[in-house]
Amino acid sequence: MLFENNRKIAEQYFEGSMGILKKGALADVIIVNYDPLTEINEENYNSHLLFGIMGRDVITTIINGKIVMKNRKILTLDEKEVFKNSRIVSKKMWLRD
Repeated sequence: MLFENNRKIAEQYFEGSMGILKKGALADVIIVNYDPLTEINEENYNSHLLFGIMGRDVITTIINGKIVMKNRKILTLDEKEVFKNSRIVSKKMWLRD
């Protein structure tokens, strides 16, 4: 029940098909390294998705068919440059009145 209506809700606010894997549909896919201590089955997989899998488990991310992170390496931007700019912006934020 937890995830059943997400596709219908999202399609009310965004253009395009989503929530399905087919050509032309909007899709974000993650590949995770997840080895739980308890069994995953048809009765509890939603709980594993909601409570078990964490961001640190994600090893690959695909957004609309484009691989943006593979083997935990971001391919679409320079992380060091982003961190550098973040430090500059955060310093300015802390110094403002």
